[in-house]
Amino acid sequence: MDVCMDESAVYSDPIIAFLLDEVVVKDWCRRTFKSILTELQDLYNHTVQQMKTKLSPLLRFPVKLVGISYVLEVLESSFKGTPSAQLYVLHHLQESILMTKQHLDIMIWLIRHNFLENIGSRYTDFAAWRSSVHERKSAASTRAWPESVNHSADSMKTNGTTLFIEDALSNIETEQEYADEMGGEFEIASLQKDGSSLFFRPEKEWRCIVDDFATTFNLTRHSVVESFSFYLLDDHTDDALQEACRLLPEISGPTTHPKVAQVLLERQNPDAALMVLRWCGRDGGAQLVSLVEAVTAVRVRVECGFLTEAFMYQRTLCMKVKETML
Repeated sequence: MDVCMDESAVYSDPIIAFLLDEVVVKDWCRRTFKSILTELQDLYNHTVQQMKTKLSPLLRFPVKLVGISYVLEVLESSFKGTPSAQLYVLHHLQESILMTKQHLDIMIWLIRHNFLENIGSRYTDFAAWRSSVHERKSAASTRAWPESVNHSADSMKTNGTTLFIEDALSNIETEQEYADEMGGEFEIASLQKDGSSLFFRPEKEWRCIVDDFATTFNLTRHSVVESFSFYLLDDHTDDALQEACRLLPEISGPTTHPKVAQVLLERQNPDAALMVLRWCGRDGGAQLVSLVEAVTAVRVRVECGFLTEAFMYQRTLCMKVKETML
């Protein structure tokens, strides 16, 4: 079989591609993907206006990436139920392609919005942003409750001294480590631009941008408001705390981050913390929670003056734990 594959045939009919030699198809997918990466990396050498002139051809890349992904799906289907090194390679190639498409979609959105250059940032540069995060981290560490379980390295990573933004960045770092495992050939150039902050003031200047981003990437209002609430809770000022408390009733529910109540308690607002626990349905001790969450729930009730309720909550939870140990 001729190893020179017809690109249109692969895109138009993945079943035909599947019938071809699997190694040939995989190598074609790899080469095509690397070619797209090379073209995308060159994009970063242009100005915003130059990027805008290349926006139309740039829109074709996501379509190509979807086509390659479709071919890989067919190849992967032939290995179902039989784990192998070949399947592992295909899976990681697929992951890299999907990550590149996500990156490209965001790049296209940023180009359309001039990389948010027309929106004033509250930070003068990246160093100012880092300084602000350090200030918030320092305030969070000062007000945090002492670690009640142990002082191991893992415990210190999960206690209340971490900011919500740090949790989010740690997830991004985890994804980056996963991408690095792919090797140099799958490296994707990332956008780093000093002064580009996600958080702006006043609201009228950035609200339309956030709404457009949410619409473009199918983000629900709940996700947007939740993210904004996390940002406000990281902010150590009283105004930010009041604004967060105003938004929390809209987003509180079974999936609410358990650290929300803990942060509210640490910021001397136990009444709001208790309401969040009740809105989340985790206030009665009927379901098992982590030890940190349980301690927070008891502390919230004590701070609110509900000593009997705190005792009953602790007693109910202890009985649940005993039942699971029998």
